[in-house]
Amino acid sequence: MRRWIRSVSSVVLLALAAPALADVAEDQARALYKQGQTAYDVGEFQKALDLFTDAYKTKALPGFLFNIAQCHRQLQAFERAGFFYGRYLDLADPKASNLELARTLKVEMESRQAAKDAADAKAAADAKLVEEQRAAEELKRAEELKHASEVALAPAYTVPPPPPMPEPEVVTPVTHRWWFWTAIVGGAAAIAGGVTAAVVLTRAPPTLPATTLMDIP
Repeated sequence: MRRWIRSVSSVVLLALAAPALADVAEDQARALYKQGQTAYDVGEFQKALDLFTDAYKTKALPGFLFNIAQCHRQLQAFERAGFFYGRYLDLADPKASNLELARTLKVEMESRQAAKDAADAKAAADAKLVEEQRAAEELKRAEELKHASEVALAPAYTVPPPPPMPEPEVVTPVTHRWWFWTAIVGGAAAIAGGVTAAVVLTRAPPTLPATTLMDIP
């Protein structure tokens, strides 16, 4: 009986203490919220993000999710901001006055994240192109240096000797040629014949005896 009474008493005490504990947690969350609001107002967005996150962990009020999203937006963490706007829309009171604003900001964050991804991809592609060009230039310089070293180590070029001069043609004297003497001999023979003929022609014809007559048939 006593044990039953003690159990019932414990349950009653917990039930009575629950509102008080809840009030303490809410008070702590609100205190963190005020600190976060101050940090946000002076542009300390990372500090405000940490304080709003602690506040939500202390008391899970949907409004803290919207504030967390705003901090991510200011820090240009667009993907995280879009996520927390979405969580706020899932958990907020359907009658909350800033639902439409949260939807608009969520779409904006998705669009800005897509643009950021495209810009990052282009920057990566440009950096890759620059790296490839640099590598190509280094390879070209290395080849030029290799060629220059090969030229420096190559033996000196010698001019080849001129081709030999052609042997001078030996001209046989005319007096050593056969036809020369043949012509000389032939000419001499002709001269001799001419002289003989002249001598013969200049001689007086022989006289026939006076008694010699030509027979007439």
